[in-house]
Amino acid sequence: MAYLRIRGYNENLTKWETERVIDLFGKHLLGKMYKHIDIDVDFLRLHGMWGRCGIIDIHRGKCRDFVLEINSRLCKRNQIKTIAHELVHLKQFARGEFMDLGYNEYKWKGSIMRLPDSQYLEFPWEVEAYGMENKLY
Repeated sequence: MAYLRIRGYNENLTKWETERVIDLFGKHLLGKMYKHIDIDVDFLRLHGMWGRCGIIDIHRGKCRDFVLEINSRLCKRNQIKTIAHELVHLKQFARGEFMDLGYNEYKWKGSIMRLPDSQYLEFPWEVEAYGMENKLY
């Protein structure tokens, strides 16, 4: 099992439920790699977003240490769907499928792409994450 640390106040999803959701989705998305992942989950009052996934550290050229920020104001259903969505991004980073290079430049499955923010919902990593969040939920 991955190392999990859960912080922040959340009245909709218990710590135990959060651990179980992440464990179930994480094993499904990452397989054996999941046990080598460290995840900090922060429940915060995010303005204008449901969640985000960030890389905390890179070990020997591989992303293995992550933070998931989840909006604590969401209902339980939407928090679970957001965790699923952000875990898809975690999988993309951990497997080297996706990297944000900065200045609207991205690396997706070996190809460099320049995409404007206005096309956010059309980014292939977002299409995958939105598609998978409902399947995982």
